[in-house]
Amino acid sequence: AITEEPMPSEEFLCEACVLKRSTGKSKGLKNWISTFEAFLQEHGLADEYLGRAKDNKATKPCTIENLDAVIDFTQIASFTAENAAAEFIGILYAGGNNINVMLKEMETPTQYRQYSNRIYAAMQDSTFEALAQNLHPIWCEGLAATPDPTWIHPFEIVQLNSDGLFLIIPGNKAIQMAFQILRQFEQRFSSYRYHDSEIQTMQRYQNGNLPGVTDWRSKDVSGIIASQQPALSLSAGLVIADKQVPIHFLGALMAKLFKSAKRKAKALNSQWGYR
Repeated sequence: AITEEPMPSEEFLCEACVLKRSTGKSKGLKNWISTFEAFLQEHGLADEYLGRAKDNKATKPCTIENLDAVIDFTQIASFTAENAAAEFIGILYAGGNNINVMLKEMETPTQYRQYSNRIYAAMQDSTFEALAQNLHPIWCEGLAATPDPTWIHPFEIVQLNSDGLFLIIPGNKAIQMAFQILRQFEQRFSSYRYHDSEIQTMQRYQNGNLPGVTDWRSKDVSGIIASQQPALSLSAGLVIADKQVPIHFLGALMAKLFKSAKRKAKALNSQWGYR
């Protein structure tokens, strides 16, 4: 540790944590909390999200006005204590497949900007929906990071833009939330360019019963598959670990998983037209 944080807990912090807290307090990073809370109210999800927050120890009601941002992983991990003996965090990174290829097709700066904004909106809405539908505020007290008891949002958004998503969430919700984010993003770029007959053909193909087809990689079959895929999809790397594992180890593992997923997506696109 390089300094002692002036808090009642006399918490000692490493250099990275000091920089993070001082930057957040003085300059303020992207205020995702206010953006998320506005999304909840705009889409009618606030009552559902807040309504799942229950704690007999709470000394004040859980309202939008009483919610704070997360400070460290102990708070996020404490969410899993409701359903598990150990406390885990999930670290997710997701990025688009073939986005650069599609952006090269844009002919004007306006088209480029509009498409980039569409990707950003899809990434944000998919993430916010998953957060609202799977999590709920938690009451934190007695933690070193929370000297004053308060309600908090049990997640941290490190990055959320058209380039990718870096999200830290409770470990017991990580898999289902990752799947939901990827699925909802794809649905926002669905391209329904097929007829009923093609749907029936695709269903037979999926069951392995496509009459008269000896080469499943034929242009006819791959064309049917490609016509039913979203215009854009995401690859992701997800790590679930104990809250005490150093973040740089988890980040390195997450990066390897993400690169592996990208290679798989590229191979599927090349071989089957699957995006």
